[in-house]
Amino acid sequence: MSKKDSQDMIVEFTPLEKIEALYEELLDWYGEADSKQLRVAAKFLLLALEKFSIHGGNNWHELVTEYIDILHKDPEKFQKIIEANRGELKEKNLTRAITSQVCRKDCLFCSSFSSLANLRVCFGR
Repeated sequence: MSKKDSQDMIVEFTPLEKIEALYEELLDWYGEADSKQLRVAAKFLLLALEKFSIHGGNNWHELVTEYIDILHKDPEKFQKIIEANRGELKEKNLTRAITSQVCRKDCLFCSSFSSLANLRVCFGR
């Protein structure tokens, strides 16, 4: 029998995992409503855009546009960004896989991910 108490077994979610859990909770709240996935996504988008505009400085819209462009032009790179923010093990595996792509420029997008294992990784290429 394990000698760990219940506190030792608590799994801490990353911020993205918490948001994904809230998304699922809100889907349940909408029940059988039409377009519930879009309704919930729209709520997150509205809040995110507000926070970008408040905290992102004068060029906040450029960062938003970079995210949209990456999703539109290269969905695989966008998925890498999502995975890098999902969990610690996935982040470590992703970091190993992309260490050769260290950013050589100081772009807005890279600076927003500078905490990823203290690397300056450019997903915007």
